[in-house]
Amino acid sequence: MEEEKQELENTSPLIIIEYTKTLFQVIMNIKEVDGGTENEVGIVQEYESIIQKLEAEIRNHVRVEQQLKLYIETLQFKNDEMQAKLQQYAEKNKELEESITNLKEGGKILNIKQKNNDVISNVIIGCKPQLKPLIRKQGSLKKKVNLYE
Repeated sequence: MEEEKQELENTSPLIIIEYTKTLFQVIMNIKEVDGGTENEVGIVQEYESIIQKLEAEIRNHVRVEQQLKLYIETLQFKNDEMQAKLQQYAEKNKELEESITNLKEGGKILNIKQKNNDVISNVIIGCKPQLKPLIRKQGSLKKKVNLYE
């Protein structure tokens, strides 16, 4: 009995409905042919009751199955949306990382320029004492040139 129940649970609901319908028709044909005894009529009515309950269970299972399919589709749609957002965020993150890298490189360039300016300033400061005598000499040379002109 348990094996038959397990086999029925694994069978498609539409096949089970068709099977119960056929079974019900066979029972009705037997009832019509035999005219049926009281005992047989009771059994047929009991079978009819069981069949109706099984049909109701099958319809319920089909309904639940359809609801689950809809729920799965909804979850799949949400999952697809989340995957798209995740892709967008990943792309945006990559862009931001590239911007950060560019800014860091820009900062390095500024540091290098500042160091170069500092070196040039130090060179100029170091050269000023040497420039003063040269500027004086230049001035005296200009005066001599002006005298010869």
